[in-house]
Amino acid sequence: MANYLDLTTKSADGPYRLPKIKGQLKPFRTIDDTTTYLYDYNSGELIFIDMDGSLDKLLYLPNPRPGLNYTIVNKETSGSNGNLTIQALTADTMRVINTAPRGVPQVEVVTLTLAGALVSSNTISVSIMGKTITAVFDTNSDTTLSNFAVSLQAVTEVSTAAVTLIASAVDNDRVITITAADSHKGNTLRVHTPTVTGGAGQVTVTPAVTKTATTWVGLAVVNNQAADYLQIDTDVSPGGEWIEIVCDGTYWYCKVTAIDSGAVFPMG
Repeated sequence: MANYLDLTTKSADGPYRLPKIKGQLKPFRTIDDTTTYLYDYNSGELIFIDMDGSLDKLLYLPNPRPGLNYTIVNKETSGSNGNLTIQALTADTMRVINTAPRGVPQVEVVTLTLAGALVSSNTISVSIMGKTITAVFDTNSDTTLSNFAVSLQAVTEVSTAAVTLIASAVDNDRVITITAADSHKGNTLRVHTPTVTGGAGQVTVTPAVTKTATTWVGLAVVNNQAADYLQIDTDVSPGGEWIEIVCDGTYWYCKVTAIDSGAVFPMG
């Protein structure tokens, strides 16, 4: 129920008019404990965290439920060197968004790693930038992988696609490294669903991003970053981080207004 600054029970026009309402206070509190658990009934609170010393502070969110919401403010102004950690009870349920990206875009690098050699009649394929690139088995596994790399490099958004060569055999190359073009800096190559079909057997192909499309220190350029917890390093921060947390029943969406991008880290 709302708390009102002024609830006037009388009116100049008579005692039977509805009361006048002036302003509203949001439920709030200041936390100084080293460990605090938030509960469903705390939803809607404005929570100030008193980070004025060297102690770490840990704030646990409850299990996700639709509509739960909290506003958290780091009160520290100077002299603190502890960490403020906001953590979900359930792993990988936090999604962190920064309202003021300050990172530097870079080219994404993705590897495709085969679990074994390709065999006769195999076809290897992958989706990249919405295009399906394929290569049919040709002569041996290494030659097929080389042909596949050539086709990948022909994609406009790709600068290079290089096979890691292993000498002394024709069926032991396993890794292709795909590097985005400079013109595509800051954007993902959207590499999805590499597969091998046909032939007597099909090896698995595992994609991995080894260099993300943006480089960031702390919270710079974070958009829907998955995390187990969010940490503020008050030794770096001048204070004042403002964090809005809302829940859709599955994820905690955390919108951060960062004073210093190097002070806030989504982790896990």
